Formats: sequence, C-alpha cells, structure tokens
Amino acid sequence: MEKDSISHTGKEAAILRAAQRRFAQFGHAKVTMDEIAADVGMGKASLYYYYPTKEDLFRAVVDHEQSEFLALMEPVLRAEASSAEKLRQYFDRRMRYFRDFVNLSSLSMSVFQQSDSVMGDLFRILTKHDYRMIESIIAEGVERGEFSRIDVHATADLVVHLLQGLRLRLLKRLGTRVQEEDYAELHRDQELLSDLLVRGLSNSYHDGNTTNESTN
Repeated sequence: MEKDSISHTGKEAAILRAAQRRFAQFGHAKVTMDEIAADVGMGKASLYYYYPTKEDLFRAVVDHEQSEFLALMEPVLRAEASSAEKLRQYFDRRMRYFRDFVNLSSLSMSVFQQSDSVMGDLFRILTKHDYRMIESIIAEGVERGEFSRIDVHATADLVVHLLQGLRLRLLKRLGTRVQEEDYAELHRDQELLSDLLVRGLSNSYHDGNTTNESTN
C-alpha cells in the first residue's frame, strides 16, 4: 500500500509540473487536458482520475505555487531582520509571485468579478494569506518598539488593499499583455509604498517630528 501511495504522489507531481509549464506558456484558457496528458505520457482518462476538470488541475497548480511562496516567506518572518526590512522583502517577493500568477492564468479584470470562479476563489485565499503575513510583521514591529502603537488589524487591512489596488490597476490598464517595463513600474510603485509605510509606522520618525514641533 505504501508503494502505491508513493507512486501516486510521483504521478501527481509530474502532472503538476507539466501543467505548470503549459499554463505559464499559454495561459489557463488556451491549455487543454489532452495537451497536458500528452506531456506527461498518459491517457486523458488517467489524467481525469487525478484531476476531474481543468479547473481542478489549475487550482492544484496554483495551490502548489502558493505553498512554495509561503514556504519561502516563513524564514523571512522568522529572521532577525528589522520589521521594516521584512515588509520590504514581503512586498518584493509577493510581486514576483503575482507575476507568476499572471503568467499562469493570463489574468483579466473580469475573473475577479465572477464570485464563483476558480480565480475569484483563489484570489480570496491569497488575500487571507497576505493579511496574515502583513499583520504578523506589523505586530512584531509594534512589539519591538520599531513601529508606533497603532491599530495593527486596521493597518494590515489597509496595506493589503493598497497592494491589491496597485496590482489591479496594472491589470485593468493593460489586460493580459503585461510587459517587462510594466512590472518594473509596479515594482517602483510598491517600493515607494513600502518606504512611505515604514516611515509612517516608524517610532523614530514620529519621535523626530515631535522634537521638531517642540523646537518650533
């Protein structure tokens, strides 16, 4: 029984790798289950045994990518770096993940307007992870005395919405034809946002302002 379990896992891993390559190259809509089955060297009926629909397979691919992203972030959250640096690293790595997500799905704004779509569901899951990680970093900064005492929950929620706004603005403006320079612009916008956020949260910034106001 154990041998069958290992074999099953191996086949699923091969399917996910093949599907990831296909989705990344052609986008979710243009890929067929026949193509993925051929890439893996199995019949379509065997592929459907593991993943009954293309949406199930796509969800599994994105779940795998998401798990890898979260695994990459865990050491960052546990590191001895400042909370400000952790925020910057999160912003940077999250943008890379967004880029991979766009390539996998050929995203457009319409997918987020379909509450029952696979994309809409995945988007909500990603939002929860974004909130959890950003809230954790900000709370740590407050506890360490790096950040001023604020409403951590409300701030994390605001930051998540600001980041989403930057990404959705890009998709709304460009549809699915996102070029290198567009990602570079998004990266610059996120760096500016992280700088403004860190400066606004920083205890030293508020202390400096208080001193200046007292002097004046």
